[in-house]
Amino acid sequence: MDIKIHAIHFDATTQLEAHINKKVKKLEKLNDSIISVDVFLKVVKPETSQNKEAEIKVIVPNAEFFASKVTDTFEESVDTALFALEKQILKSKEKVQELTKKLEVFYLANKSSNLYFTLLGDCTESDKIEEETDKEVIQEGEKLVKELVATIVL
Repeated sequence: MDIKIHAIHFDATTQLEAHINKKVKKLEKLNDSIISVDVFLKVVKPETSQNKEAEIKVIVPNAEFFASKVTDTFEESVDTALFALEKQILKSKEKVQELTKKLEVFYLANKSSNLYFTLLGDCTESDKIEEETDKEVIQEGEKLVKELVATIVL
């Protein structure tokens, strides 16, 4: 995963860059096929207490995720933008497929008639009750779990 930090019209401290790298690397736990992450930092005018903006773009094969947050500090803006990105990444159809494959591996490593696995999702921030991709993601998860259950013989 290639991480690029762009501080617009200022020089980011090494402490800030270290914070960003540490937090961004945690995204790999959610999706190990992340190609690149671009983090853009800028001070929003007019100068107020909440004027530190972080825009983060995550590129994965066949998809792109984006979040932008403005808070009191760059660290907080990065953290809240990454939190929003985590929800987006977990909501993709490809991520459901990847997690279902991992469920099968977990089952094979822990065979037991009393062991149950589930896929649990969370809604992204939205003004709508349902997003366009919700049904597709849910249907994909249901289909894959049914296929998985059909292949498991206790």
